[in-house]
Amino acid sequence: MDVILSNKAHNPSELLKDLFDSQLKTFVQKPSVVSVIFSESIFQFNKELSSTVSSMMELMQNHIESIVKKGQANGSFSKIVGVSTTTTIIMGGMRITVLKWKLSGHKSDLIKDGNKVLNGILKMVETNH
Repeated sequence: MDVILSNKAHNPSELLKDLFDSQLKTFVQKPSVVSVIFSESIFQFNKELSSTVSSMMELMQNHIESIVKKGQANGSFSKIVGVSTTTTIIMGGMRITVLKWKLSGHKSDLIKDGNKVLNGILKMVETNH
């Protein structure tokens, strides 16, 4: 993630696309990672595991929030919806896409579906379509 986020040549939309492309490819290569991340309720009685999953999600949320803030600051993203809400919409959209892929037994094309969802969200938040 650090390599992707340090790319100063990419605009906020490109950074989000790169970030999620990397995540989706990791999920396709290692589907068991999805099972761990999406099984947070299993860890509710194990504080250490619950804390680890929570930290991973918080890190991703912080990265996305940072990108959205940059996009709003430079005018490439609309400010109609706040940073936190936009971040939640992005994460929620991607999360449901990954969950549908998981529940299908990994039969759908996660990368294609994830890109469609993210591109749709970007069309809603970008100021220069």
